[in-house]
Amino acid sequence: MSKRRFHDLEQRWIAVVSRGGSFTLAQGEEGDELYHYDQWKRGKNRELPEASVPDREGSKPAIIDPFDIKLPGTAKILSSFSGRTQTFVTAATATSIFNHLTLATGAVALTPKGYAAPRAIVSHLFQTQQSKTPSRITKRKYRPRVDDSYSIPFGKEGTKSLAEIQDEIKTYYTTSTNAGKYRISFTPEKTGVKIEVGT
Repeated sequence: MSKRRFHDLEQRWIAVVSRGGSFTLAQGEEGDELYHYDQWKRGKNRELPEASVPDREGSKPAIIDPFDIKLPGTAKILSSFSGRTQTFVTAATATSIFNHLTLATGAVALTPKGYAAPRAIVSHLFQTQQSKTPSRITKRKYRPRVDDSYSIPFGKEGTKSLAEIQDEIKTYYTTSTNAGKYRISFTPEKTGVKIEVGT
C-alpha cells in the first residue's frame, strides 16, 4: 500500500473513531476497507502474506580469499549466503565468477571481527508475477512483489583487483543470454580488525 493511500485511510478511520462511529462489513468496498483497517489497527491480521516473505532456505558457507587483509598461511575467509542464493548461483553455473573456494585439508576458515566480504547484489529487472493475494490490512487483492534479489559474497582471484572482479561479475550478468535480465550493484569489503601475521 502506498504511503499516500495509507495516510488517506488513516484519516478516514480517525474521522469515524473521533465521532464514536463503528465499522461493519457489507458497507460497500470503501466501508469494508475501513472495517478491515480497524481490525488491523486492533492487532488482527498482522501476519505477512506468505508470498511476501521468501524462504531463505537456511545459511550456507562461502569460502573466499579477501582483497584487503592478509591471512596466515593457507587460511581463508568464511562468509555466508542464503541457501536460496546458493541455488540461484549454482543453477546459473556462476560459482566460479564469485571465486568461492573449497577449503584444503588442514586449512582453516576465519571470521575476523568486523570483517564483511564484498558482495554482488543481483536483482531481476522483471519481477516474478504472483497470484493476487488479499491485503492483510484492507483485504483488497493485489499482486505481492517478491524479492528477486540475491546477495552474493565474492573473493579475490590471483592478482586481479576488486574492480576487475566486479567487472567480470557485471559482464556475466549483463551480456549474452543474461542481457537485459538483471541489475547489478555491489557492497564494499569491510576489513574491520587487521589480522596480525607472524614473521
